[in-house]
Amino acid sequence: MLSLKVCNAGLGFLVSLVLARILGQDEYGMYIYAVAWAAFLVVPAVFGFDNLLVRNIASYLAVKDWRRMKGLVDRSLLIVSVVSFSIAIGAAFIAWLLTDMRWDAKFFTLCMAFILIPVSSVLVLRRSAMQGLHYVVKGHFGGAILRPLVLLLSIYGIVLLFKTPIS
Repeated sequence: MLSLKVCNAGLGFLVSLVLARILGQDEYGMYIYAVAWAAFLVVPAVFGFDNLLVRNIASYLAVKDWRRMKGLVDRSLLIVSVVSFSIAIGAAFIAWLLTDMRWDAKFFTLCMAFILIPVSSVLVLRRSAMQGLHYVVKGHFGGAILRPLVLLLSIYGIVLLFKTPIS
């Protein structure tokens, strides 16, 4: 688990460094602002199902009640998906109103970050379900390693595609 956290910190630092170099001061600040709002809004989007999944999946696993476990996972995924999409759409609408109903770069950056709300919410549910099944390291792998690695590879692909120099 410690090595997973060290890798996450290292990849996060590398992503921040590359983004700061590519975007510049103002754009990087806007990126961080938008991602912080998305991360903040994931908490109500999960709707408390993360703790419920850890606790109930572990208890259903102990008594081998697979039907209830599947039902809990399916229903929580459905509810969290609806809630997280609603929060993302509502946040995008509020951002549009706060940017004086202009379709500018600030609004688009916020909207791109708000797309992360449903994705991150599902990742939180996945992590919680894996913890309930006693696969803690595997549960944290998606968010801790895969997410920053995919972001870093996406940035590299965009840099190659648009031939953007990294200063």
